[in-house]
Amino acid sequence: KELLIAYILLNKTAPSVVSGPMCSRMTDETTYGGFSIARKFRPATFERVGPNGALRECDTFNGNCVLVPARLRDEVGGLDPAYHHSYGDIDLGLALRNRGCKTYLLPDHIGYCEVQSAQNIPPLHKRFRAMFAAPHPVSDQIHLAYKRYSWPLATLIAGIQVIKRFS
Repeated sequence: KELLIAYILLNKTAPSVVSGPMCSRMTDETTYGGFSIARKFRPATFERVGPNGALRECDTFNGNCVLVPARLRDEVGGLDPAYHHSYGDIDLGLALRNRGCKTYLLPDHIGYCEVQSAQNIPPLHKRFRAMFAAPHPVSDQIHLAYKRYSWPLATLIAGIQVIKRFS
């Protein structure tokens, strides 16, 4: 209900996306919702934005519960089918942001959703094989880099993503 009310009120003045943040049942930490670009000179690095008791703006979203203006979604083409999982949300949010659409996060968590755990790190040969497999293949990150940036910067970002997979 809060999500819909915020969406209606915000969209009276300007096109806006509203994301309802989710949290873990076990830790109460935010698992899905919004992201801010972490550093101006590292635009592919994001920090999770959690609710703080007030409606807050963020740069993009990865959400299980997000309302997007249909007209803008259609203009940017919706979710890019090249992405298998959450990168599609992030990419859509960035594309909407580039069109002047603001993204807001609700003041409180609206539901529960666990995030995938990285506790059991597989051996190197399995990580290499998984690097190009769903749900978060490095190919998605490379696609995002080349879609958003010129080739020198995109090549650097893509190379860093491959290196990060081995560390």
